[in-house]
Amino acid sequence: MVAAVLALRRELTPLPAPPDPTSRALRAVLLSLLVGAYDGFFGPGTGTFLIMGAVALLGDTLSRASANAKVVNFASNLAALAVFAAKSRVMWSVAVPMAAAQLVGGAVGAPRRARGDRFVRGVVLAVVAALVTRLAWDLQHPR
Repeated sequence: MVAAVLALRRELTPLPAPPDPTSRALRAVLLSLLVGAYDGFFGPGTGTFLIMGAVALLGDTLSRASANAKVVNFASNLAALAVFAAKSRVMWSVAVPMAAAQLVGGAVGAPRRARGDRFVRGVVLAVVAALVTRLAWDLQHPR
């Protein structure tokens, strides 16, 4: 659905930003609860849902929503790390390279966000397409 919205809508028209901080905070809490529950149960695509939710509910631009989604997703990953580490269930051989790659990706990607919403839209669409392809492959080829 997210891919369809990004691909078919020329302009994403966000809801007007809430006029009062309380309304914006309530929308942000609702988005956090919904996406947090999804992230806890499933995980894949969380950043994309955060981006789309921030555009639709908080009135953010794609660029701003993308930047904020990175911070929120990172916090969610830290929380998951704490839970799994407390139970000695972390695969450090996977976690450490993945964390390093996330740092490199952030350092490389952050300056490119300055290209604007069109660039962010293309990257998000490519990632969603890759995710859908991977999930479809996994369904057809169970391990």
